[in-house]
Amino acid sequence: RLVRLDFDLVYCVRFLLQDSLETSASKHKDNMCGLGDEESDVANIASIMFKEQEGAFLAGALAALMTKSDKIGFVGGMEFPVIERFHAGFVEGVAAVNPDIVVDVQYTGDFDKAALGKAAANRMYTSGVDIIFHAAGVAGNGVFAEAKERKAVDPDAYVWVIGVDSDQYEEGKVGDANITLTSMLKRVDLAVMKTAELAAKGEFPGGEITRYGLADG
Repeated sequence: RLVRLDFDLVYCVRFLLQDSLETSASKHKDNMCGLGDEESDVANIASIMFKEQEGAFLAGALAALMTKSDKIGFVGGMEFPVIERFHAGFVEGVAAVNPDIVVDVQYTGDFDKAALGKAAANRMYTSGVDIIFHAAGVAGNGVFAEAKERKAVDPDAYVWVIGVDSDQYEEGKVGDANITLTSMLKRVDLAVMKTAELAAKGEFPGGEITRYGLADG
């Protein structure tokens, strides 16, 4: 629909969209397309990838510095490479600060069910975990819900969530308190703008894979 409306550059951001975008791009070879979080070699698709492990490493290091129980959690959605990069970087960041900290890793198997994230968080917090980093989409909302419930019941509860992709400060509000420790931002907005700037200059990186990390902002 967007291609037919004559947009010069159309983005599909998030994985699981590659097949759909490649089908459209192959039919409209004069249009430029940006694909986020997946790699394509189609000539009019620019693949926009991220080094999620770098930011996740910093999130892991922070969690290791802040934990009081030496038990930290990671809740992932589905086991795809992009989420596994979050997972791997986070675990390495924790270990860089204190290799003796236990990291409980659980995948919900679904990005769209908050109840699954809430259940995973419940198990973790009950076992003594005090900080959870999520990369689970809507399921991550369930992690926030569980932490907020515990904070509401006990204002002194030491429970934290590390948000992902966007600043999730608002999601962490519990009265005058906030259970969002920090958020790991990918800055997809910067990558989208950079791709558009290249397209405007006639340098659209179609058929290429660009990987953005900390050094790129």
